[in-house]
Amino acid sequence: MNNKRISTEVIEDVLRKVNIVDVVSNYIELIKKGNSYKGLCPFHADSNPSLSVSEDKQIFKCFSCQASGNAIKFVQDYEKISFLEAVKNLADYANIKIDASFINSKNNFTDFYEITKMTRDYYKFYLTGTVDGKNALNYLHERGITIATINKFGIGLSPNKYNHLFKTLTSKGIDELKIEKLGLVTKKDKYFDFFRNRIIFPINDHLNNVVGFSGRILENDSNSPKYVNSAESIIFKKSNILYNLNNAVNEIKKNDRIIIMEGFSDVIAADNAGLKEVVATMGTALTKNHLSLIKKYTDNILICFDGDDAGLAASYNSLDTVKQFNVSIVVIPESLDPDEYIKKYSKENFIELVNNKNVSILDFMYYYKLKDVDPRKINEAENFKRTIFKMLKGLPNTVKEIYLKKLSKTLNVEYTNLIEDFNFKVPSRIVTKSKNSNRYIKAECALLYQMSKSKEQFLKTANFFESKLNKIEHDNIYRVFIKYYEETNCFNRENFLNLLGNVLSDYYLKYCLKQVDYQNSDYIEDCKKILRKQNPIEKRRFLVSKVEKLDKNNADNKFEKRELTMEIEKLDKIIHDIK
Repeated sequence: MNNKRISTEVIEDVLRKVNIVDVVSNYIELIKKGNSYKGLCPFHADSNPSLSVSEDKQIFKCFSCQASGNAIKFVQDYEKISFLEAVKNLADYANIKIDASFINSKNNFTDFYEITKMTRDYYKFYLTGTVDGKNALNYLHERGITIATINKFGIGLSPNKYNHLFKTLTSKGIDELKIEKLGLVTKKDKYFDFFRNRIIFPINDHLNNVVGFSGRILENDSNSPKYVNSAESIIFKKSNILYNLNNAVNEIKKNDRIIIMEGFSDVIAADNAGLKEVVATMGTALTKNHLSLIKKYTDNILICFDGDDAGLAASYNSLDTVKQFNVSIVVIPESLDPDEYIKKYSKENFIELVNNKNVSILDFMYYYKLKDVDPRKINEAENFKRTIFKMLKGLPNTVKEIYLKKLSKTLNVEYTNLIEDFNFKVPSRIVTKSKNSNRYIKAECALLYQMSKSKEQFLKTANFFESKLNKIEHDNIYRVFIKYYEETNCFNRENFLNLLGNVLSDYYLKYCLKQVDYQNSDYIEDCKKILRKQNPIEKRRFLVSKVEKLDKNNADNKFEKRELTMEIEKLDKIIHDIK
């Protein structure tokens, strides 16, 4: 065991040559406020910026969880590495040459990385250096994967033998429990290799350590999944890993963008086509950890998922998580994935598609919401129109004009009519009488408080929120409640506030959780009555306005007017019957 220690002079030299603001900014976003910098603390579930970084004192401190220290301490805690490794990382960052032999392998994952590296080399040798590997090599060559590509990505082959890897590793003195911990073998009555007769793709972290593997079936077998991944382990967490980031880092910095795909084969095909700044998720949605990694290298993301319905849905669902980035989306035609598109239309056409035919978030949202709409059907057209109105809320007038004109062509309606509808819809969210508006807002706050008591209370209360709420904040909080209780049956305040995000959590704490009246059951019942009556009143007002518009436009649609009138009469009875 190596017992060397690093000198105090070296540590001081490292701290002197790095700026803690630059170091912390590599991991989280900082905003200058006064004499210090503020950011979300990465060491607890922070929804309000609690971390303060002092450039003068070269220290950080979180005023919520009390995490604090210098640049070395921040890197140590964030990367979950030893003090000595953190010193080494910062020394590399500052271009300071030091003796790395002081790092004690007992304090890090070196042993595990050595095992995965040996395993990668084993798989690669089995592909390129054995008789059994020839068929697999031919299979890869037929799919355009050359020896150069195999070497770059470390592609290998697992033999069709039940414990060949296990025997190889243990023969070299590797502890069998460590092999099992890494998910390389499974144990029943004895050990079996996890991967058998599969093309193997090593998975590296951004520091180029091999952390896991993915295996693709070599022969078509309907009983076996196409891909299987290593189980998550002490060094492999899918939420932390972007495939190929280790190879792509320099190109990402050079081109100031990252292209995110879904699969290994897509990344390899794109890389072979000449796009080197490509990565792939590990079968998960983009996570905070992924985005923190990306933020170190670029603010520009290009999403290039598969062109089928699942890929488009994944692209759309990712948009909420990437708001702090400049984002464009590539929509691949004919439901193809990147690898299929390159094979069908050439790498040059794919590069043209990626570089010059990507679309903005708004264009993609418009396309995505339109793809299942038949504009000739009134209900579908009306729902699509409302979706686009909602998308445009709060955007600059020039942007609104562009998309309302596009909507006019899509629905084959007059632009001036759309403008009328849009301007009418915006104030329809607001109750005209300020006294009533205040009553409704307070009632909604009270019921949003009730939802925090339990899932049962949420289900009992939700039916009072059938129509649009009086404040956009209430709408958004309610939608978060729906999402929250889909995943859990118990309310945890910290988890819920974290899901709300900074602005909504501030609002919820101020207006929904700190009002004494909300603890009073009679007051809650009164609020329910207020909202029970409001919903049909607001719906009636909207229907009356539609009838008035039909009359104003001299619309010859007696059937629609009759339907609207009957609905208004029903609402009148409901309003009258509410006590």
